[in-house]
Amino acid sequence: MQKGKSVRTGQKFTNKCQYCGKPGRIIHSKYYANGVYQRKDCTKCSNLLMRYGIDSTTYDELLEKQGGTCAVCDVNLCSNSKGLRVDLDPYTGEPRGLLCDVHHEAVVGIGNNIHTLERIVDYLNLNTQP
Repeated sequence: MQKGKSVRTGQKFTNKCQYCGKPGRIIHSKYYANGVYQRKDCTKCSNLLMRYGIDSTTYDELLEKQGGTCAVCDVNLCSNSKGLRVDLDPYTGEPRGLLCDVHHEAVVGIGNNIHTLERIVDYLNLNTQP
């Protein structure tokens, strides 16, 4: 499949994502002229904006700042199609960093509560044999 070309109609598109410059998403629907429409954003930017309120440039800056790895475990997940998840501060809504699925779920699971995290560490220290 060629980039910027509809598989169904073969129609060429020229719209570029307004955030990253990649070809815009192609949407097939009977409600559009010729049954096809091209958005002015790519899928990655659209998902980042909708879910986290950031564009791919901000995501890439966070990824570069962390060396392309999870902020907690330093595992490189660039080959993972999902990539790293954006961790947002629950009070400000600003991105704090990028986490792998496991550590993102852990942070969300403790509810961003440091007291709970300290109790978990105490529990593990008491119940872990050397």
